[in-house]
Amino acid sequence: YALTRVELFKRFAAVVMCAIGLGFSISGMTQDTEQMFWDSVRKADVVQEYRLYLKQFPRGAHAEDARKRLATLESRKKGEGVGTPGQESVLRAREESIKRREAEVAKTEADAEVNSENLRRRVETLQRLEESVAIREEQLRQREAVVRTQDIREDQLRQREAIVRAQEDQIKLRESMLFRESDEIRQKRLMGALAARAREIPPCKGDWLLWSNCWGSRSYASSGGRYSGEYRDGRPHGLGTMTNRDGTVQHAGQWVNGTPIP
Repeated sequence: YALTRVELFKRFAAVVMCAIGLGFSISGMTQDTEQMFWDSVRKADVVQEYRLYLKQFPRGAHAEDARKRLATLESRKKGEGVGTPGQESVLRAREESIKRREAEVAKTEADAEVNSENLRRRVETLQRLEESVAIREEQLRQREAVVRTQDIREDQLRQREAIVRAQEDQIKLRESMLFRESDEIRQKRLMGALAARAREIPPCKGDWLLWSNCWGSRSYASSGGRYSGEYRDGRPHGLGTMTNRDGTVQHAGQWVNGTPIP
């Protein structure tokens, strides 16, 4: 019977430690355990049991009844005087048993306090870990925001590069068009100058080797080209145009002693 109650206290202390560590209410559990303990005390109905109850539950639901019954038993013990040797032996044995139970309960309470402290420390460690995780998650969100900003900037840069390339292509196209227009203008001007020069100087006559300071036209069998322009000492000199056999212009402009001047 005594061992059963000690075991009851151990379990009660363990439950109380866990409940305190987790922040739960233990009022309901305390009342149930107190009632069980009070039932065992009433069943034993001895002075030591009532004292143990009052020590554990000084403000319990049955504290007043325990004090009254304790006073009655103590007064009865005083009136009866010293009991028989057998009764004294039984009482001493019960007192020793109660002392052992009290020691076991005290040890259980101490263990419960240690376990409760360890649990509180573990809870604090868990809270610190949760705070650290929250900080790291916030840092990760900030880094993700930076990456998204960089992605947006890269997209904007690519768009600007595409716009610049399109502008460069337009500039090249305009330059090409201007170059063609300029080349056409030069060709027109050159043709006008050639026509004007052809009217200014006399036409070449006689042997082409003797053509000089005149305007003539001659085909060259070696190259298949045909030259029309100014001559001096039988060679192209001055303004003139050399065309290929297919009619394309090989060179139109200045010539010096048979050599085209770019």
